[in-house]
Amino acid sequence: MDIEELIKAITIQVLGLVNKKVLVFISGGVVNVEEEFKILKEFDNLQYSVVLSDSAKDIIPNKFIEDLNADLISDKKLMSKKIDEVDFILIPVMTRNILAKTAFGIRDTFITTGISDAIMKNKKIIVVKDSFDPDNPVNVSLGYSQNVSYNEMIKNHIKTIESFGVSFINAYELKKAINELLIIEEKKTTQFTKSEKVVTREIGQVTLKGIITKTDLLSIGSCRNIKISKGAVITSLAKDYIDSENIEIDYIEG
Repeated sequence: MDIEELIKAITIQVLGLVNKKVLVFISGGVVNVEEEFKILKEFDNLQYSVVLSDSAKDIIPNKFIEDLNADLISDKKLMSKKIDEVDFILIPVMTRNILAKTAFGIRDTFITTGISDAIMKNKKIIVVKDSFDPDNPVNVSLGYSQNVSYNEMIKNHIKTIESFGVSFINAYELKKAINELLIIEEKKTTQFTKSEKVVTREIGQVTLKGIITKTDLLSIGSCRNIKISKGAVITSLAKDYIDSENIEIDYIEG
């Protein structure tokens, strides 16, 4: 039975890797938008949810959203729930207006509130900067980069938001950035599925990481004080054994 619990736990982790959840915030920019949505469409293993600003609803073609098979989010409670449960957040289109409001923590619209909440909850956020970047060739060709002081203001907004932990990239870097995030998650999952036990004989304690089964607990003998990594999965039979044997658990980082 314990092996069944182990297989179940591993299966949950593998499915979690395949069906990563992503929340996408989109405002009304137009620079390289079609290219960005084509890249997002390539990742058919991702489950997208989308929040549109009012201007994006008028500018972004409906087909772009439909091609992602995305859920459109328009309810604040649902948005808050999505922020909590997604693996990471993408902002492939951000206007100068949203950039400035985000830098100053202004929460006066549905989308700025969502972005602000995600930042405060320390979610992994990637922003494509093409729409507002004064160094972007399209913005330069349109004459939007001629005022040096204004350009510096935009760059200072970027620096401020970067200090919140947000990453900024160019549109041509989007595919690579998503792939790198998925590789990181895959490494986490691989490490997660390997149960590692370290016995510290001096204090008679055992540290367990990964997926912890009843078999792991039986192997520790009479030790009744166990350290368990906060990222570990404890199978049902292991939990029952911990309760029946009155084993004390100390949850640790790592």
